[in-house]
Amino acid sequence: MENRARCFDEQVSAMSPIFDEGAFSRLDASDDAAFYARDRLVSHLDSLALSTVEHVIGSLIVEKGPAILDLMAGWDSHIPKTLSPSEVVGLGLNDNELKENRALTDYLLHDLNNDPRLPFPDDRFDAVINTVSVDYMTQPVAVFEE
Repeated sequence: MENRARCFDEQVSAMSPIFDEGAFSRLDASDDAAFYARDRLVSHLDSLALSTVEHVIGSLIVEKGPAILDLMAGWDSHIPKTLSPSEVVGLGLNDNELKENRALTDYLLHDLNNDPRLPFPDDRFDAVINTVSVDYMTQPVAVFEE
């Protein structure tokens, strides 16, 4: 049964468009650090989308006092007020935006497109979230494997 499952996984992987050359290329391949050097304190979600995302996050994170890693974080948080995390670490590219995010207890400047490795030890966080930013990733499979 295990060999059959592995064979199926290999077939699915071979057919998946995520492994096509250029699957995550973009029209503007310039360095993300240059783009994010400028503060962009804009809301990415309207009120309905925000309440939906907060509901989903609140439903999926069930630990008491969870340690949360917020990937590609910005100035606003999508973590519901009903959650009481022990810590929220933001990983992003704009220092000023991350300083504005009141949900964060700490943050780190890190470009996942240049280096998809997460600069934390294994099992450091109870939950990892990424809200409305996965489409900016050029190496999402590597990030998700991390």
